[in-house]
Amino acid sequence: MQEVNLEMPRKKLQVIAELPDPQSAEAHHNKAKERILEAALAEFSLGGFAGARVGNIAHRANVSQQLLFHYFGSKRGLQEAAIEHFMTSRAEPKVRGDFSNLAQRMQMNYEHVLEDHEATRLLIWESLELEETDTKEDLRRTELFRALVDSFAEKQSDGALPATIEPELLVMTVLGLAMLPQVLPMYLRSVFGVTPTDPNFIAKWKKYLGQLGELIAPSAPSKTASRAPRRRAPKGTHS
Repeated sequence: MQEVNLEMPRKKLQVIAELPDPQSAEAHHNKAKERILEAALAEFSLGGFAGARVGNIAHRANVSQQLLFHYFGSKRGLQEAAIEHFMTSRAEPKVRGDFSNLAQRMQMNYEHVLEDHEATRLLIWESLELEETDTKEDLRRTELFRALVDSFAEKQSDGALPATIEPELLVMTVLGLAMLPQVLPMYLRSVFGVTPTDPNFIAKWKKYLGQLGELIAPSAPSKTASRAPRRRAPKGTHS
């Protein structure tokens, strides 16, 4: 009877050992996708959809154009995925952030704009190239901002915001004034003679937003601040 060799050939063992781990391969693909999406956001923020070059995005992300199209299918598909990525990773955490009063929220939104110039440019290009049809990102943004309107309405019910102003108008005020200097820099140069990055103007605008927030919805004074200090009786006197 012929002896059967149950040992796997050494060459096959070597091939199996060299096969990539599925988890590490997935992590590699996810990192590549994230690099592409961040590179796409940078490119779309510079020239909009029409001005963006897929080759530039692939170069920024250090991937081939073939891999880029393999992941996202087309330039339009890449733009939609990039905006979705922006909404999830950068816009949503900031929009959903809680706040104690309107003045704080207005200043906080301005700080977010200062931290992320790319996001403001992206929104400007998106508004210039706006299509009338509802896109996936439009629906996502609507869902996000409706949640913000609802949170403002809730604060109105609690008395933290004035009930005489529609919550939608308050949301537009908070978001619009935060971006105004970056969106209209030519007005800034004409009125103040400075650019949006001028440190003195930044401090001035932030202070103004706080003042405006206080005018619209004065924050309640703290108990310690409203309590008058006790006077001490002079030594040697009796009450």
